[in-house]
Amino acid sequence: MADKQGTYTFQYLAPDSKEAARQLGMTAAEAAAFKPKLERLAEVFHQNPVVKDPQGIDVRITARIFHPYYWGQRPHDYRYIGEVRVFLEYWFEWKGKVVKQSIEPPQFTAFVNDAEVLWRGGPYSQAGDKADKAVDEAAARLRELLVPVKVRELAPGVVLYRNRIVVSDPKIPLYVPVSVGEVFARQLAYWRLMVKKDQYQKVLLDMVEQEYAKLKPGEKDMPAYHAINGAYVSSQDNGEPVMRLNPVYFDRSYPRTAVRLITIPVPEDMDTRMDTDFKGQASCGYLRLCQLARAHDAAALRALIDVK
Repeated sequence: MADKQGTYTFQYLAPDSKEAARQLGMTAAEAAAFKPKLERLAEVFHQNPVVKDPQGIDVRITARIFHPYYWGQRPHDYRYIGEVRVFLEYWFEWKGKVVKQSIEPPQFTAFVNDAEVLWRGGPYSQAGDKADKAVDEAAARLRELLVPVKVRELAPGVVLYRNRIVVSDPKIPLYVPVSVGEVFARQLAYWRLMVKKDQYQKVLLDMVEQEYAKLKPGEKDMPAYHAINGAYVSSQDNGEPVMRLNPVYFDRSYPRTAVRLITIPVPEDMDTRMDTDFKGQASCGYLRLCQLARAHDAAALRALIDVK
């Protein structure tokens, strides 16, 4: 029922002030200052043509101050995190009735100031160990190594990567390059610790050490690129540079309520899936999700970033 006129609703899920203070150290004044920033992001989504005039879907958006379980456990946990969720509840006919898919409909969650979203599932990620601080810290340093696959720039500071749009300060690079030597140093530090806990990990340590021994003079100082070898790193430019987040984004001279980073997941096939590819009532929600992703207002998103 792609032509059924839909509706739009927004709800701000206000946190309990005492709970926010206990979990985040957030004052009432900070909560009041952060709320309109999340509401403005929700409004940018509301102005998207797919949401402003919903066809075949009811759009529901929620926003809240987010307290991830890991917040406060890392040195850079300082700025407050926000979450804006967009649900596309599509309509369809079932057994002669018109019903709405309100349980697990197509949806996405945009995060404000949550760098963990970018680190999650990186090519160098390894398991940490909360019972072993050294291993946990070594794993965290590996997780910081990223291979961001840039598709195109939508506006200064607004970049489409393979599966998300990232909005950041247009005057400051989001990522900085990493040297071959730094990638090896982080991997060796992790695997040498792991071997002390489990001798079966020595096979993996040996692979990294063998690749390290092959390095030519001066190669350690060259920019690193993701590769298919024992250590997953090379100095050969293959268009997949290994990067890490620019530490400037963790600058504490900005208020804790400042918006410095926004991440918006998008379907990886949003550019290749044409509207005619979607057939049947159940595909309406995903169709609208792709259309919405293609229609994000890059300039409006960029305006949400707090800059000096």
